[in-house]
Amino acid sequence: MYGYVDTTTREIEMRPNNMLPLKDAKGKDAGYIKFNQLLMDMRPSLLEYLKQGWTMDVSVGIDFTLSNLEIKDVNSLHRQQANGEMNQYEKAIFEVCNVMKPYAIEEQFQAYGFGGMPHYIGETKVSKLWHLNGKDQAHCPGTMGVLQAY
Repeated sequence: MYGYVDTTTREIEMRPNNMLPLKDAKGKDAGYIKFNQLLMDMRPSLLEYLKQGWTMDVSVGIDFTLSNLEIKDVNSLHRQQANGEMNQYEKAIFEVCNVMKPYAIEEQFQAYGFGGMPHYIGETKVSKLWHLNGKDQAHCPGTMGVLQAY
């Protein structure tokens, strides 16, 4: 069984004659692969796009299905804390939105709820998806806008 030496394309380019050594199962030299032509399709990373000024339309979805338990249940991830501390969802919204805010278009988030019964917008049955802020557009201004809509 033959294998190759872990290497990068840059290292292959720098080798004499663009040759990549092969090793056998015991790690001994077993020959070479010679690259007659080495073409790279370099695609920018997300970070490179953002450095060039690109922005993203960032959406947040909040799970209100019963897997998170009723809000009144002491084990619910949505339960409001008596001491005013953030619940698990508020903490997650705060952390994620603060990281994404600089990249979001005009620091706006589209915030949605799903799998619950949003009484505050007049629903009387479980809804698959709704605008968390209860308005015609799902956009919320920044982290605090998402937290207020939540």
